[in-house]
Amino acid sequence: MNDTSANSKEVDATATRAFGIEKFLFKKIPWALGFMALAILVLFLARGGDSSDDSEARVVALFIIFASLAYIGFAFHRRNSPRKPMLELSPSGILFRIAKNKELRIPWSEIHSLELIDIRGAKGHIFRDVTAALVSREFFDANNPVKSWWGRGPGWDVHFVPRDEMVQVAFHHDLLTVTADELWQEIETRWRLFSGSPSAPLLATPRVVRERGWIFGWKPTPAQQRAGAAMLAAAAVAMIYFWQYLHAWITFPDFNGDTGTYYLSQAFDQTGVYARLPGKGLVVLRRSDFSGIGVTRCRSDVERDAARSGLTPAYTAFAICSTEMPHVSGIAVRTIFKLAGRTFTSKDWQDKPVEYRAIWPVEMSVEEADARLCELGVCADA
Repeated sequence: MNDTSANSKEVDATATRAFGIEKFLFKKIPWALGFMALAILVLFLARGGDSSDDSEARVVALFIIFASLAYIGFAFHRRNSPRKPMLELSPSGILFRIAKNKELRIPWSEIHSLELIDIRGAKGHIFRDVTAALVSREFFDANNPVKSWWGRGPGWDVHFVPRDEMVQVAFHHDLLTVTADELWQEIETRWRLFSGSPSAPLLATPRVVRERGWIFGWKPTPAQQRAGAAMLAAAAVAMIYFWQYLHAWITFPDFNGDTGTYYLSQAFDQTGVYARLPGKGLVVLRRSDFSGIGVTRCRSDVERDAARSGLTPAYTAFAICSTEMPHVSGIAVRTIFKLAGRTFTSKDWQDKPVEYRAIWPVEMSVEEADARLCELGVCADA
């Protein structure tokens, strides 16, 4: 712990000291240049290639180059036109700008103590020797300008660290481009002079890494952790049990009018289409039974496959397609046919059998065709 006192001649406690992040942004320019150099190398290696991988690599490389140039321009702009500083120290207290128009003001009298702490950030990175002001949770909750947890952002829990009934407000010297000792001295000097407790002892806390919260600073209680684990377990069981349904629903394609018309032609050649004709009931019709072609619309669905059994129920996806077409008798009839995935066998270039799966018209029973037509409003008594 730094032993700097309020009598330090190096700090003018009556002056306002401001710290911005412009220098920090400017110091990251070499990283942007490094990413840009790697992207240029990728462009060089992928030149002349016509595969999909080469095309994707070029697109990603160009994106990285433009993003790097944009960051470099932004860093120069911020250095030449700095915004309001992130941290201001004055005789009245600490002004901490969390975001645009989001300010946390901490009077020196509200600070119970100062600490140097280590904070574990994202991906295990540890911020060392961070100056932290200890305030009451009641004061923090009343003055916190960001009330909703979803508006806090991923860096919230490395700036505000809950500790029992207190909150550690952390000021990262590396982000403000000053040394840890300099920032500590600036804050401690003013705190001792203006807090009303010049001899207030500093907490002799052990130098341990304080774990960050799980969700933007929020860490669930043991009861909440158990409830969350139970919910995740229930969701996992449901996912395992119904995974075939999800797979069928995700992998089965959607159909538009042009695609439906293509499959109508296939249905004419393969299975025929069902329609209900006056005086004849439900019949199977072919291409020659119509004097024109209408627009085909298909509706996808998923149903349980009763013929298959196992640990989890099996589901199959299918589509019911309908078309309003003129019959050769002069009346308009509603036709339906069914599409589903079928396995076919072909031969490769070595004349070896190869199985593949494709969407294809499939047979429907009379009972199913009757029920599907009735769903479309064309029932037997219509």
